[in-house]
Amino acid sequence: MLNDKIYYILRSFINNNLFFYSLVYFFFIIINFIFYFFFIEKYPHYVDANSNLILLSLDHSFGDLMNNIIIEGKFSQRLFNFDIDFYLVKMPLGPYFLSFIYFFITKNFLLLILIKNLFFFSFLLFIAKIVLKNNFYILILFFLLAYNSYYFYIFLISFPEEGFLNYLIVIIFIVFNSNIKKRNFFLSLSLVLLFFTKGSSCFFIYSFVIYFLFF
Repeated sequence: MLNDKIYYILRSFINNNLFFYSLVYFFFIIINFIFYFFFIEKYPHYVDANSNLILLSLDHSFGDLMNNIIIEGKFSQRLFNFDIDFYLVKMPLGPYFLSFIYFFITKNFLLLILIKNLFFFSFLLFIAKIVLKNNFYILILFFLLAYNSYYFYIFLISFPEEGFLNYLIVIIFIVFNSNIKKRNFFLSLSLVLLFFTKGSSCFFIYSFVIYFLFF
């Protein structure tokens, strides 16, 4: 009898969209805070005394590129001490997205991480709601994503590109295995974003295009 009451209460909470999504966002924001403090403890050189992001400290070729976008207004960088401007060393989605936040919204690294992750998390949540519909299935999905701590860590980072890539791969997987009305639209949008996130993903994208053309 007690188990039935507990089950009923839990089901009521999960089926209450306002309560469920408020709780999901609350825990996701808390996780971002925890991630930030552990990350900065390990890599303190990324921020200054005011917790603002130091652009030139970023690795994976993001630092110089974002600095050139914001300071010089050009999407280029120099590599290996060559006196040559290299274009498209990085695909534009990640650098421009982070540069937009840094230039127009905030230089604070914690807020930058929060904005980036909340934006893509909301996109993922929106797709999951359309496809899975049931909040319990959505809860299972996020437990599966968080089960592997390293994989979830990659979700939360803002650089390199995998911090964007992981969200898009999950979205593509969910939409691909669905039969929603706008399936092709969401797949196409996700694949375009994926292409502009990382160049090497083109081989993955070509596989989808071939599938749509011949199957």
